[in-house]
Amino acid sequence: MMGWKAARRWLGATLVCGMCAGCSGGLRSRGSSSPDEWIRLDTPHFSISSNLEPRSAERIARTLEETRACLLALAWTGASDPRGRTQVVVFARPSEFEHFVGEPTAAGIAVSHSQNERTIAFRPGGESDVPKVVVHELAHDLSQWFMPLQPPWFAEGLAVYLENVKFDPATRQAAMGELSLDSLRWLGQTGVVIRASRLFALQNAVQQDARETVSFYASSWLLIHYLMNQESQALGRFQLGLMRLTPWNQAWQEAFPGLKLEELDERVIAYAKRLPSGAEGLAKTFGATLTMPAFEVRQRRLSAAEAHGVLARLSSSLGLPMAELENAGRPASGCERAQRARRAISCAARRRRARPTGDRAPGDSSASRGRRSLAARRARAAAR
Repeated sequence: MMGWKAARRWLGATLVCGMCAGCSGGLRSRGSSSPDEWIRLDTPHFSISSNLEPRSAERIARTLEETRACLLALAWTGASDPRGRTQVVVFARPSEFEHFVGEPTAAGIAVSHSQNERTIAFRPGGESDVPKVVVHELAHDLSQWFMPLQPPWFAEGLAVYLENVKFDPATRQAAMGELSLDSLRWLGQTGVVIRASRLFALQNAVQQDARETVSFYASSWLLIHYLMNQESQALGRFQLGLMRLTPWNQAWQEAFPGLKLEELDERVIAYAKRLPSGAEGLAKTFGATLTMPAFEVRQRRLSAAEAHGVLARLSSSLGLPMAELENAGRPASGCERAQRARRAISCAARRRRARPTGDRAPGDSSASRGRRSLAARRARAAAR
């Protein structure tokens, strides 16, 4: 087993996935930390606040829409498009992201607010404008819409599986199923695969020992990858049970009758040993041609009060128990977060009093606040 420091470094590479080693290399941003220079961009499925220069921000907005469309076309082919907008905050510079989030090694985070509304915040990565951790979180959003009741191993394993989707803008071809090289590397270096009995029993993906957290993500991905390639029909039945709001243990027994967990462990470990060989037919990729209707990216400049409000909401949400941090750095203390939130909220209030007529984003919707209940109703309808 590798040492603690190496594990923490690897944890950052695995959970964040899209992290770059310095400034955002691929995207040379000219953004400013001044709240007066923030803009709002609205697309059919995202409401984005950013201090990037407008062209870079619009490129990210379109990439987010394409990524979401890829996930929907590949994993939920033919399904109705879930309603609501995802709130996104994109920082121009890593230092700004770190200041408000308190995570020096993170490329992105997702936080949950009241009424199950989520915000994704990130800084553009070196390999792509949208880092893998954001794709991971979009996969969570979609899968929770279709399958509200998920065990942690399934939720995280599926998200890691889907975060590796590929899209070729020239041919409009999307593909999923590529190996998670980070997960394979971790499994190979540690020789640790969490057995199904323990994987199924864990109630939280994040453990006190960072190495156990990485092993949970890697083992969950391996199990999902095995099931997708070797037990696809049974996995389909399991997912159908989750869509019908069947308790996951019952859905598993109905989809895999008579399968002992010890036998499942043997199959998965044998599968893992064969994966690096690239044996033909072992690991499949699934493709689809992406067709997207034309859409408009609406932009407007945020007032200083509105920008401070965006940052205050993000900062204060990080102190909530529901906050989910897909990262590995030292979290800012609750005191530090509270101080930042109070400063931003106070500043926003002063700005708002000085300018009480600030306009709203066109098309801004609160539909996403009821996403969980809507998902449950949709799942019940599917069950009927």
